Amino acid sequence: MLTNWKSNQLRLINDFSRLLFLINTPADFAKGIREIFKSVFTEIELFALFRYNWEDGSFAVTSSNYLNHISNINLDKTRLEKLFHGFIKTGKIECNNDSEIKRKSNIMPLLNPSFMGAELLVPLYPVNEPTGILYIYSKKKDFFDEEKIEFYSFAGNMFARTWNQVNYQAFQIKSHKKAELEIINQKNFMNQIFDYLPVNIFMKDDQGRYVYVNKNLEDSTGIKAKEALGKTVFDLFPEQTAKTLNDEEVEIRHTGKEKLSQHEFLLDGRKRHFFTGIKSIGTQGEKELLVGFSVDITQNVQASRIIDDQKKFYEQIFNAVPNYIYVKDREGKFLLVNEAVARMFDTSLSQILLTGIAKPENYLFEEKLNSDIDERVLTFGETIEYEESVVLNSGEERWYHTTKKPLPDKEGNVNILGISVDITDRKKHSDEIVKAKQAKELFLANMSHEIRTPINGIVGMVNLLEEIPATEEQKKYLTAIKISSQNLQVIINDILDLSAVETGNMKFERIGFNLKSMLNTLISSFSYASKQKGISITLHFDPYIDQVLIGDPVRLNQILSNLIGNSVKFTKQGYVKVYALKIHETDGKGRFQFIIDDSGIGIPEDKIQKVFENFEQGDISINRKFGGTGLGLAIVKQLVDAQKGSIKVESKPSKGAKFTVELSFDIGSEADLSESNAATPSEDKSTKLDLSKYKLLLVEDNEVNILYTKKILHNWGCVPDEAKNGLVALEKLKDHDYDLILMDVRMPVMDGFEASKFIRTNFKPPKSNVPIIALTANAIKGDDEKCLQAGMNDYISKPFLPDTLRTKIISNMNMEGFTKKVAPLVKQQANWKANQSTSHF
Repeated sequence: MLTNWKSNQLRLINDFSRLLFLINTPADFAKGIREIFKSVFTEIELFALFRYNWEDGSFAVTSSNYLNHISNINLDKTRLEKLFHGFIKTGKIECNNDSEIKRKSNIMPLLNPSFMGAELLVPLYPVNEPTGILYIYSKKKDFFDEEKIEFYSFAGNMFARTWNQVNYQAFQIKSHKKAELEIINQKNFMNQIFDYLPVNIFMKDDQGRYVYVNKNLEDSTGIKAKEALGKTVFDLFPEQTAKTLNDEEVEIRHTGKEKLSQHEFLLDGRKRHFFTGIKSIGTQGEKELLVGFSVDITQNVQASRIIDDQKKFYEQIFNAVPNYIYVKDREGKFLLVNEAVARMFDTSLSQILLTGIAKPENYLFEEKLNSDIDERVLTFGETIEYEESVVLNSGEERWYHTTKKPLPDKEGNVNILGISVDITDRKKHSDEIVKAKQAKELFLANMSHEIRTPINGIVGMVNLLEEIPATEEQKKYLTAIKISSQNLQVIINDILDLSAVETGNMKFERIGFNLKSMLNTLISSFSYASKQKGISITLHFDPYIDQVLIGDPVRLNQILSNLIGNSVKFTKQGYVKVYALKIHETDGKGRFQFIIDDSGIGIPEDKIQKVFENFEQGDISINRKFGGTGLGLAIVKQLVDAQKGSIKVESKPSKGAKFTVELSFDIGSEADLSESNAATPSEDKSTKLDLSKYKLLLVEDNEVNILYTKKILHNWGCVPDEAKNGLVALEKLKDHDYDLILMDVRMPVMDGFEASKFIRTNFKPPKSNVPIIALTANAIKGDDEKCLQAGMNDYISKPFLPDTLRTKIISNMNMEGFTKKVAPLVKQQANWKANQSTSHF
């Protein structure tokens, strides 16, 4: 280049300006910049102009050989662009003339890693906004001085101005072309809209001649555009129709207001209805145009007539409905009622709608209940159903099932829609059902007591006789009696369980239990029967099942015991297989599957679904051959359903049957297992029960049960006092102290409930605190609550075994050698007793 920089600076600027002037388009810009650096700035080995895009904040590069340069290095473009943003905000020029001096800028090492000379980094601000960054590199050390830095900064801003100018010119040209294209497209678009809108559109000049009609008008009226253009309504329509249309146009031109109207035309021999709107508009040439539209509303008119007919029809239905239908506003005034309401209150529809009142003053109804419910409907938007009664003028009371729900009107105001159905007859019938239900429960209680009491005596006597040496024939007879009484007990239990499930009174516990241990014990209980029949019974336990589950083990045992018992009963040879699987687990809750598969007699296809019905069995001959009530599977099905489980059966005659039960249980831990077991008193059978030091009172009216219970107590060294009813028991308690009372529930003169209540409320301690164990033969839902309410500590269901009585006595007495376990009933009894009145005896 020049040896004297100052003397050649003017020539450089002239050459530089001349070459910049030749750049006219963005496409010429990159080529022109490269030419300037090649021919004017000859001492520059490397340059890069990074143009800043203010719309998206990105940079575009223009360079001579920089693109080749950066392709040979590992350039972090993301980091570089981030540094550019920071650099351009500072507006500070960076220069480095010495390769031995550490670079001050973070950008330069990225742009030229192999720096061995001088480099310059200039932010470009030709006006006020950033336009880019100029990078210049020379191999000459100490190349840049203040004048050169100023010159190259000036050159960079000239580049930026040139770029802005050519870019703006290109933008203007592009914008003009785009605007012209948009106008053309808009015109075509509007034409397409007008042509394909389902509305007739037309324009007329100041003489009433058509200057435009769209395609829909042609299709709708049959008048073609070429026929209509330049014509008036008198050329196209009948005289009377044309006169009507022309009069409207004259009115519009005179008033300058738009006009909406509806017309009936005769087109193609048919009456057609059109809704028309016309408006006068001025043009640039101060000429007046009429712009109009019309819509074929023939179908709407016809539909409106149909709607009017339907409205009348619906009004007839509305008023013919025997139910009471009405709408009330927030103030309780009636906005709408049907004739049933008017008839009820002996008035007319018009009178109700005129006054907004439907209830004469002397009609009695639950006013506060209605107002409270109305408030809830209006305030919370609830839909509420309830029963209410109204006493009519005649004195008759009528009952209604009423539904009220919010009903917003078109203004957004919330009203109340009410529908009342007369349920007086149903109410009477419902009362009869309640009485029948109560009679059923009473019958079941009586049946339970009257049957279980003698069964208890029979089972008790058999148990006692088994303790006496007997011949083989005598043992055979005793076994037959025992089996018969057990079968009778099963039948009674089935009937009572079914009744409890059907009435929704079955309760399900939530305690921890070991599933594997329970199933092993259950399978063992059937091992003897299966061995006698020569069939195998096996348990297949999923190793992934948790050791402890939380639920009702008694009901699970009852379900599986019924199913396994059926399989053993109906299998002559082969096997009974029991599977326990875990099929799903989420949030500490598992879904478990229990499968009972056998090779028994099977079930006919037409009987499969009926086996779960009451008193149904697979074959009519089964009852004669195998026995049973046909209630077992019905109880199983209802127990499974009550726990939200499922049961299904697969079977073919002579091919066996497979029952699959699915139930959900919470996953527990050993702590849950220990806690649940703590509620059940453990008995130490290794320690002989000695009651010789204790005094017991047996309150029982059945001689056989007295004999049985006394014999058991005699075996434990106790001679109890006896009382045939509750009243005698109270007299005994006045004169003696007892460690325990065994109290029958049903007795003449005074039953066990009354006697227990009297003891708790009228005796003083310690007599008022004597443990009382109920001996109940009812064993239906509610017995435990009744015992608790009466102040009893525990109860035993008849028939009972000596071991059961032994456990209950230990649970409720402080005895030497045994630890008293307080059962839940005892804790509740303590709470009950704390609320009773002061004792008197």
